[in-house]
Amino acid sequence: MVIHKTALVTGGNGYLGSALCKRLMDNTDENVRLTIIITSRHFRGATEAVRNLQAYVFEKHPNRPQPIEFDYLLFDQCDMISVLNAAREIKKRYTSIEYMFFNSSHSQMTGIDKWQAAKDFVTEPIRAFTVGTFKIQGKATKTADGMGSSFQANVFAPWFLVQEILPVLKPGAKLIWISTSISSPEFFDKEDLGVEESHYSYEASKYELELLHRATYKDLLAKHGIQSWILQPGVFKSTTFVPTLDIFSYLFMLFMFYVCRLCGSPYHCIHPEIAANAPLFLALEATPDKDDMSVKYGSSVTRWGKEKLITTEFNPDEADVKAVHSYVENLRQQWKLRLADQIVEREDY
Repeated sequence: MVIHKTALVTGGNGYLGSALCKRLMDNTDENVRLTIIITSRHFRGATEAVRNLQAYVFEKHPNRPQPIEFDYLLFDQCDMISVLNAAREIKKRYTSIEYMFFNSSHSQMTGIDKWQAAKDFVTEPIRAFTVGTFKIQGKATKTADGMGSSFQANVFAPWFLVQEILPVLKPGAKLIWISTSISSPEFFDKEDLGVEESHYSYEASKYELELLHRATYKDLLAKHGIQSWILQPGVFKSTTFVPTLDIFSYLFMLFMFYVCRLCGSPYHCIHPEIAANAPLFLALEATPDKDDMSVKYGSSVTRWGKEKLITTEFNPDEADVKAVHSYVENLRQQWKLRLADQIVEREDY
């Protein structure tokens, strides 16, 4: 009997998403039939990603005994009706999903403060080009659903989706949450759980994602047999920076990434293929029996560019963990009621 595994990759048309898909194909047993679902907000991005991955299969795996198949799903994590429709489509098309990579993310980065960048380049270059001390973000905009966009896209919508598709997440399925190396309790505000007021909405929402993981991973495993893992992919070149930088600034940024790595930074993976190391490990190798689900895994690199895996102890305030979980779950119940009559099957007309 042929083993069939299905992976869903949100933001699969981005640099990290594409690299992750390629490494997943390279490292999955060739006798396993593999289906990869790419999600994107836009038709063009999804179909281009699928074409690129198909070309990769033809080039690297032309004689594979079992096929690698592709599908795509269009939805916007800042639109709850779109998320609900995506859940409906997943349940209609698939009987099981083995891997869910929550790779897409939303930030309010609008530009670079070049004067601050010049100052930090002189005074604290490693921190500046790891944390991005010179980023201009501003408060998260509100979505049409009335939520802070970073919170909705990075925390609430992915969790809502998971709860809606539990029937296809069989025991052994893995949820792989991709956070960031720059999340920190310093960005967390218990009075702003919806991340509407923070000027660091990306970092704050990613920290809340980590708190939500901490609150739920044990129950997911005990009640459903679903494994939940959290990771950071390090610092790497991505499409996030492209709209805000001219070509010279972008090249200088990449140069500084290499400088940081040579100076000993473990976070500057630079290449998306190396950044995909941690999610690949968690998907294909990690097990609850031998690996700690409470820690934050990370893609890392030596100063000479050799990839390695790191872990970071994560010991948040349990009151913060409970606050985020309660807030998200209460909001989810509200939205279940609001969306109850939004999706109607054609047969029902």
